[in-house]
Amino acid sequence: MHIKWGINDEIVILNEKKQLLGFHFIHLKSETPNQIKMKKHLLIISFLTVSFLSNAQLYTLGVKGGLNQNKIGSLYQRPYNGDPGINHQPNKDISPQFGAFLNVKFGKFFIQPELNYVKLKNHYDLPLKTSYWNTSKTEIPVILGFEIFDPLSLYIGPNFNFYKKTSLDGVQVTSFSDGGKI
Repeated sequence: MHIKWGINDEIVILNEKKQLLGFHFIHLKSETPNQIKMKKHLLIISFLTVSFLSNAQLYTLGVKGGLNQNKIGSLYQRPYNGDPGINHQPNKDISPQFGAFLNVKFGKFFIQPELNYVKLKNHYDLPLKTSYWNTSKTEIPVILGFEIFDPLSLYIGPNFNFYKKTSLDGVQVTSFSDGGKI
């Protein structure tokens, strides 16, 4: 895209197809030179943004959501009064996840940044009570892709995870669980 300043504050814009667009500023006597300059800059930024999005063959803004189930490790109950130690397995609980994404396509290539919130939880049925494990995280994946042929694509990219508070309620902490002797 080529931008040129013309006579009488006319802006001449040529895109890649050599299509000509002309704009003329009408100034009011009460406008300061800084206000006029700001208008010109805002117009240029607007056209560059529109040009970027129009050069992208396809862009999609969307939301996503769903339910997940996961399983973390077992809880070990140490031997007590001659009873053997027990590994308690977690029960999977259903928890939500939701987020938003922007997919911008450039021919066969695309980039898709996302922002997701994920809640994770399990519970353990212990002999005297139930213990609950909870955490949540914010995920920011940045997916780069290449469409080999429709519908087959290759994806690559980092996924940044920011965990919130993690809790395990209903479990008594003992010297053994802190690494002490039995």
